[in-house]
Amino acid sequence: MEWGLHRLTSIKDLLIDGGNSDAVIFPERGLPTNLTMLSISGPNIVKAVMEWGLHRLTSLTMLRIDGSNCVSFPQEEIKLPPSLNSISISHFKNLRKLSSKGFQHLSSLQHLRIGNCPKLKSLPKKQVLPSLLDLQILDCPVLKKRCKRDKGKYWPNIAHIPRVQI
Repeated sequence: MEWGLHRLTSIKDLLIDGGNSDAVIFPERGLPTNLTMLSISGPNIVKAVMEWGLHRLTSLTMLRIDGSNCVSFPQEEIKLPPSLNSISISHFKNLRKLSSKGFQHLSSLQHLRIGNCPKLKSLPKKQVLPSLLDLQILDCPVLKKRCKRDKGKYWPNIAHIPRVQI
């Protein structure tokens, strides 16, 4: 009888930390679909989880991702679950843009935190983030300039958000 992570139906919160490991062993049937919070860190773990398909996690409301090497988030082929209420992205050393296409189905997204992404320079279009109530941008120097109140290129995209912290 095969026992896998997908059978752990009572787990609601899961932290997966891959550290700097090059070897990634990911369960063939994936993660429990009833997770409400998922925190993943380490470039190889992030890649494995994203390739498996986060859209399968239909109960997921909070996603924390730390330490990916990607340039765009989410990548074009990646679909995020529309149930997401909160996303935290940090330590993406090569991230340059947040994809409007990747965020377009996140109608429940209210909280977005972006930290330590030194190359990040673009945000999704205003129309893609209509439900956002809270935006935090920390240690993202390029994006900080572009989101400056009333002057930055991306200020029109975020001016409607009630709480903006940069």
